[in-house]
Amino acid sequence: MADRHQFRANWHPYDEGLYFVTICCADKRHLFGKIVGAQFIASTLGSLVKENIEKIPSYYNDVEILNHVVMPNHIHMVISIATTPVGTRFIASAASETSKTPETSKAFQASPASPQKLGCLRQSRHEAPESQDFHHNSRLASVVGAFKAGVTRQARARQNPSQSGNPEIWQQRFHEYIIRSERAYTNIMNYIDNNVANWRNDTFNDKKIDCADDD
Repeated sequence: MADRHQFRANWHPYDEGLYFVTICCADKRHLFGKIVGAQFIASTLGSLVKENIEKIPSYYNDVEILNHVVMPNHIHMVISIATTPVGTRFIASAASETSKTPETSKAFQASPASPQKLGCLRQSRHEAPESQDFHHNSRLASVVGAFKAGVTRQARARQNPSQSGNPEIWQQRFHEYIIRSERAYTNIMNYIDNNVANWRNDTFNDKKIDCADDD
C-alpha cells in the first residue's frame, strides 16, 4: 500500500477528465483472488489484471492511472484522460476484441463523500452525457474496452487446453464517477487505499466474509 502512495498524484485543478472507474467480474464471481485478514492474495488472473492496469499509460499518451486496486470480484481505478488525445498505441487484436463488445458507461448517482455506495451490482441505463463530457466518456469507454479485451485475450491464450469453454471474465457494463473536486478526489483515493482492509463491509462483498474462494 505504501508503495502506491509515493507514485500517487496530488490533487490539482484538472483540465482533463478525471474518473473513478469500477469494473466488476461477470456474475460477481470471485475470479481475481481472495482476501485473508487485511491482505489481498491475487489469483493468476488477478495478477494479469493488475499487470494490464499498470500498462495502460504505455498504450495511451493521454491517459494516466492515478490509483487502482484489484479486489476479488471487481477493480477500481482513478483514470485521468487529457482533453485532446495525442495518440494511442495498443495491440490491434485487443482493439478487434473491443469492437465485439460495446461498452456502456454511466455516471454514479451516489455522493462522492460515500464511494463505498458506488457499485455495479445493479443494472444501469446509459444516460446521454453533457456536451462537455461527451468526448471524455467516449474516450474512457474506448480505453476501458481495450483493457478488458486485452485481459480476456491474454487469459484465454494462457488457458489450459484441457479446459473447455471460455467463461466470461467481465460484466459488460462499467461505471464511472466524474471527479470534480478535491474533496471527492481525496475521499475516493482513501477509499481505494483502504478497500482491502474494509472488505468485510464492502458493498461488493456479497458473502460478507473476509476470505473468499479463489477460483
